[in-house]
Amino acid sequence: MSNEIACVILNYNNYKDTIKCVNNIIEKDCKVDIVIPDNNSTNESYDILKKEYKNNEQVFVIKNEKNAGYSAGNNFGIKYILNKNNNIKYICIMNPDTLFDNPNLLEKLKGRMEEHPNIAVIAPVMYAKGEYALNKTSWKLPNNSDFLKRLFINYKWKPNKSLEHIDDDLAYTDAVHGSFFMIRRDVLEKMGFFDENIFLYSEENAIAFEIKNLGMREAICLDETYNHNHPKKTQRSSLRKKLSSVKIGNRSRLYICKKYYPKYLYPLAQIATILNSGIIIVKHAVGSIVKKGK
Repeated sequence: MSNEIACVILNYNNYKDTIKCVNNIIEKDCKVDIVIPDNNSTNESYDILKKEYKNNEQVFVIKNEKNAGYSAGNNFGIKYILNKNNNIKYICIMNPDTLFDNPNLLEKLKGRMEEHPNIAVIAPVMYAKGEYALNKTSWKLPNNSDFLKRLFINYKWKPNKSLEHIDDDLAYTDAVHGSFFMIRRDVLEKMGFFDENIFLYSEENAIAFEIKNLGMREAICLDETYNHNHPKKTQRSSLRKKLSSVKIGNRSRLYICKKYYPKYLYPLAQIATILNSGIIIVKHAVGSIVKKGK
């Protein structure tokens, strides 16, 4: 019988972590298909990954002809594996820097979704920097005022109050982190797959809105975890790099605003994004002055 779960691990210039992530799945003898879409890496990632798994029938390494971003890159891998294996019913999206310990984790997530047909997306709880990070794993979709607040880089996350317990180990939530989650294939198809207008950032909220519009729910498996080994910054980013990151994020958030929020909010969001860029410039300048003064 063909596998019913496919893991999609999007790679961009990060073959070392991708290999660790893939091997972590293989070593646990998980009955899944694994597809690695390389998002047109600028280093030797594709060739290294292709060579690494050339004799492994469980792993498929494919190359995108452009860096298409998170949504389009994952769609590229999803559509490829669905074409290869029509028996796939569940897609697990995993960042290369994620690992998990329980060899039965993926089957357990699938089982919980089978128990609750209204759950479209499910995720384990993130371990970040060695801590059980529930507040980073899931959150409540922002209302109009919170949406504007979250445009600013100084916005502080509030405790997660979106959980609705189904039982001791399972709870509904609005949105889950994009680094590790499982989604139903049929839901993905109803959504038209992930929204490729979003290059990076805010894709989780777009997914959450689409799930909500379908009358379904997202959930957290509270007794299961994964490790998100996000690299620490070793040096101060340049102003150009900071502004580029903010620009990408602002573009995504403005798109979310236009698609899912009241029309009057959009011009306010535009003003907020401009102010946000100004904050970045001022903070960078102050940081440079302090650094020179030391």
